[in-house]
Amino acid sequence: MSRLSIFVLVGAAASVVAVAAHAADAPEPFFTPAPAIPVQEFASGWYIRGDIGYRLNEADGASNLLGYATSNASIDNTAVFGIGGGYKAGWFRADVTIDYSGRATWKADVLPALAAGQPGISTKAEMITTLANMYVDLGTWWGFTPYVGAGVGAAYMRSMELYDAAIPGEAAHRNDKWNFAWAAIGGVSYRIGANLLVDASYRWLELGDIVSSVNSAGNQLTVKDVTAHEFRVGLRYNLD
Repeated sequence: MSRLSIFVLVGAAASVVAVAAHAADAPEPFFTPAPAIPVQEFASGWYIRGDIGYRLNEADGASNLLGYATSNASIDNTAVFGIGGGYKAGWFRADVTIDYSGRATWKADVLPALAAGQPGISTKAEMITTLANMYVDLGTWWGFTPYVGAGVGAAYMRSMELYDAAIPGEAAHRNDKWNFAWAAIGGVSYRIGANLLVDASYRWLELGDIVSSVNSAGNQLTVKDVTAHEFRVGLRYNLD
């Protein structure tokens, strides 16, 4: 083998050794894991809501202009539907809600009885409640967040179809009345999506009086101090 060939082989071998040594000394590739996305248990922002529920209505007696004594009084329970919107900041939340309660009948017997087989006096009423509410979240466990709250606002009481057995066949026209209203609230929410929560709650409502129109006999019915136990379920959607 010629001297030139020997030099070429030696140089090639040296290059291979150098490349191998460099590869052995090179640091392993460094990968930075993506940061974990924190679960925002107390995330803040605007939200909208929708609720349905069942209202157990109660009334604290009644009076009428003709002075009928009444007995066996009752008022129907009703379904309730509501929408609203608000803002959450950490542990605190505030919203405005509007709720519609279906038509409820209040009825009672009168003494002495005026018509066999008929209630002595009755009226029907629809109720719209508008409240400004504030809540405090009490912490989150396993995804459940209990809370307490209170609300103040107004109740619109629409009375219609006053029935008075003294003048059967006549129904007095509609009468509208606004009352001061307030509520005490307790419930729990559960996150079912990135921006969506399901909410179950109980609400105690003070709604005020229902006052009917005066009929042709000069009678008018006042159903006093209507209150309600309300059981609700709904969805809250965070807008950000």
